[in-house]
Amino acid sequence: MDRIRRQFNTNVIGPLGSSKSILLPIRKQKSGDIVNTSSIGGQTTLPLGSLYHETKFAVEGLSESLHFELEVTGIKIKIVESGMIATDLEVVPLILLMNHQLINIRKLMGSMRNNPIQPSPPELVSEVIWTAVTDGTNQLRYRAGPDARCSLPIVRPPMMPHLSAV
Repeated sequence: MDRIRRQFNTNVIGPLGSSKSILLPIRKQKSGDIVNTSSIGGQTTLPLGSLYHETKFAVEGLSESLHFELEVTGIKIKIVESGMIATDLEVVPLILLMNHQLINIRKLMGSMRNNPIQPSPPELVSEVIWTAVTDGTNQLRYRAGPDARCSLPIVRPPMMPHLSAV
């Protein structure tokens, strides 16, 4: 449970707290950008990633909701969804934390190691964040990495008419 809480604190509570702490100052100036880093793992899943995907789906939901809620205030919420990034972060699959032997983990991990996609350098995420805050648009989602860009189309849901009048 400690590892699960740490993952949620890092991936969900952290962005929520950061957004909350900056909202009042940028609301007073009637403009600003908040960028939450997510992952293509917040849009689609892979085996053994249930806890990771759960937290990234939460970041996507939080960010998309805030995007609509704050759009009329001049505050822009942006999401950077990366693919595989070359970092040394440890990701512990929920299935391992739960000690279930539901699938042949060795076989699955072996097939994932043969993946031809190479991780992108971490600097790529910084470049995409820079683009997000300087492009002057109200675009919600930005993809970082070739594997992220080919995974799913970037779709901005239409603004709900009843919210635009708030």
